[in-house]
Amino acid sequence: MHPVEMLLYWARISPERPALIQSNMVISYQALAQAVVACSERIRACGFSPGEPVGVAVSDPAKLLVVCLALLRSGVSCAPVAQASVPTLPSSGINCLIHSPGSPVLTEGKNIAFDDSWLQADDLPASSMNGRLPPANVIFFTSGTTGVPKKVVLPTVALVARMGLNNLTGQTRFKKVLVAPGVTSNFGFVRICILLESGKTIVFAADVSYPLRLIETFQIDAIVASPQQALALVEMIEASPGHRLDSVKEISIGGGALSPDLARRVQALLCRSIVTEYGATEAGLVALAPYETVRNVPGAVGIVVPGMHIEIVDDNNQPVPIGEEGYIRGRSQFITAIYQANNDNGAADGTEAWWFPGDIGRLTEHGFLCISGRTDDIINCGGVKVSAVVLDELIKSFPGVRDGGVCSVRGDADIDVVWIGVTSDTDIDLVALRQFVEQRQNFQLRIGSVVRIEKVPRGDLGKIRRHELKALLVGARSRNHAEASSMPADRS
Repeated sequence: MHPVEMLLYWARISPERPALIQSNMVISYQALAQAVVACSERIRACGFSPGEPVGVAVSDPAKLLVVCLALLRSGVSCAPVAQASVPTLPSSGINCLIHSPGSPVLTEGKNIAFDDSWLQADDLPASSMNGRLPPANVIFFTSGTTGVPKKVVLPTVALVARMGLNNLTGQTRFKKVLVAPGVTSNFGFVRICILLESGKTIVFAADVSYPLRLIETFQIDAIVASPQQALALVEMIEASPGHRLDSVKEISIGGGALSPDLARRVQALLCRSIVTEYGATEAGLVALAPYETVRNVPGAVGIVVPGMHIEIVDDNNQPVPIGEEGYIRGRSQFITAIYQANNDNGAADGTEAWWFPGDIGRLTEHGFLCISGRTDDIINCGGVKVSAVVLDELIKSFPGVRDGGVCSVRGDADIDVVWIGVTSDTDIDLVALRQFVEQRQNFQLRIGSVVRIEKVPRGDLGKIRRHELKALLVGARSRNHAEASSMPADRS
């Protein structure tokens, strides 16, 4: 069922139930539904064309959600985006923008300033529940690890289909769920819609720097987070022990690889029950499992969910035997709907609707999907290939390293070498770190520079932006050389 229809339903039968919690307010289902209905009337007055997508860059996450739901209720496609992404919208065919006052706007196109008067309604009209809501799309932009964010259109038919599988995550068992991924991400938006459909209370963590107080105050019993967001939580707990967090019964971690070290820290400091999730904007939820089920299976991210068909194929797209590594591809009704929405000449019967995530992995005889690397995260050093993700985790296991990542930089004889960027709170031995990495590989690996940096550049879900890391490391190395050459010679 459409998320707005379910929102209006819960507003009728449980009007005072909290729908959204932020650091500065608690919003009931009735208040949220009234705000969506009022915002819908304002949107209709704007005269948007149903076929014209509208970008939404509203700073407050609850108000951003309201505007997007109101656009969908009105049959207008929407693109929830961060304010920094506004300049890129026209290149994706989005020339209308609803924005917060004083925030960046389109240099060319239609800009409409949002304010709180859009949310004011006295009651839900009796006609709110009548008739089917018109179809519309939600547009997301992938993390852009290659430097070019990819536009993905999610039609409401796919969103509704994904919501129909809400019991797969198991989070409908819980009453209050802290959702760390933001509304502008597919991960966050879809999970919020699923929880609203089930009448749950969603706690936004994106608008606060210290979510531990939210967990403690509102007795949150489940959390959704990326690995980087989970790491931030455990680092807050380690830096400020003593919070009562025993209400948390489970944390679901998706959007990236969960390392054994992070899992250990989460279980020791937050809760024992961890669910690992694997999916993508173009595919929805692909696999999940309790961490305890997969912890001893190298690279395992979960068990493939019902309705999803996963194959492991070779360079010629031919399936390989169970247990052998290859390229992952998948098919499902969700993928077909996404494919057709993003390709004008997409196959009507879905015969061409294969999803290729760019991951390398295998399927075990017990049905576990295991990931060993990404095709775009594979570093080729003169024929020696290594997964950058594996090296990332190895670097972070070195004593004193807070965060780290690798990228490839063209070296002598046009052969790529591995460069390492690290952040640390202590003065670590960079030479020892280099030796640590080289000695733990069972192949000859060329390590170039090891550079200390302030922060590893990551996307919203914690994935390293390797193009930014490369620019950062090369720039830092050049500055260090320039400073060294400008120092006066030692004449002693």
